[in-house]
Amino acid sequence: MNDESHTFCRVCHANDPNAVASYLDVRLRQPVAASCLRGDEGINGISCHSAEKLGRTHPIDVEPKEGMRIPEDLHLDENMRITCVTCHNPHGNWTAPIPMTAQDTKPMGTGRYRSYFLRRSNIGSALCIACHDRQ
Repeated sequence: MNDESHTFCRVCHANDPNAVASYLDVRLRQPVAASCLRGDEGINGISCHSAEKLGRTHPIDVEPKEGMRIPEDLHLDENMRITCVTCHNPHGNWTAPIPMTAQDTKPMGTGRYRSYFLRRSNIGSALCIACHDRQ
């Protein structure tokens, strides 16, 4: 691992994730939601959510409703609570080969779309429907 990528990991991680025996040994500098509250330059100059916008589209740090089925690829935290990383993959790609939201009707210059680090496309509310029954 080069110094640049090591520095990138340490934006969120308190220890080097590549130097631990198990993912269970990886430690965060602060809770996930606090890591997403970046009013500064964010990660690699990309700002994440401001305090005003965090949790606006979905509550965070909450337990799923009783009987709700959470797919395996949508991760709950160690306390079985919904956090930012339930829907967003902070280790994901910056771009995606398909539109991830209805707002992204045109690809960027690379022919790819912004990923918003979503774990799944949300076209037609598909990401939401993965956990919430369509009513």
